[in-house]
Amino acid sequence: MSVAFFRSVAVGAAIIVLIAGPASAHHSFAMFDRGPGKELSLSGTVKEFDLSNPHGWIRVYAQEGQGGLWSFEMASVAQLKAYGWSNDAIKPGDKVVVSYYPLRFGSNGGEFISVTLAGGKVLKGLAEGDRGFPTSR
Repeated sequence: MSVAFFRSVAVGAAIIVLIAGPASAHHSFAMFDRGPGKELSLSGTVKEFDLSNPHGWIRVYAQEGQGGLWSFEMASVAQLKAYGWSNDAIKPGDKVVVSYYPLRFGSNGGEFISVTLAGGKVLKGLAEGDRGFPTSR
């Protein structure tokens, strides 16, 4: 076989590795208990809001007796922006109520569904049965 053939195979393999790498980096959502009636809510104070890929995150200090600091995994930046999110949508110190699907193994966190701000405004995220971009806001 010729050197050109082996170069073609090597280039093809490199392209496959580059394309497959990002796809394999995404994780399963099996760690969240998303069954019917499993949605929970938590009241607290925002510690941090991170609108960055691959997923946004909200970290909230829960009210007394609810376990301290909680972390909620959100959708991608593009998906959240389609719902009207921005970098300053919520800020540290904001009082919020977070709706979420809990982690199956019981740690302080879960999959973000929505957040209700102190003034009553609700900011939505993606939840079971709603994995695409919204059709309206």
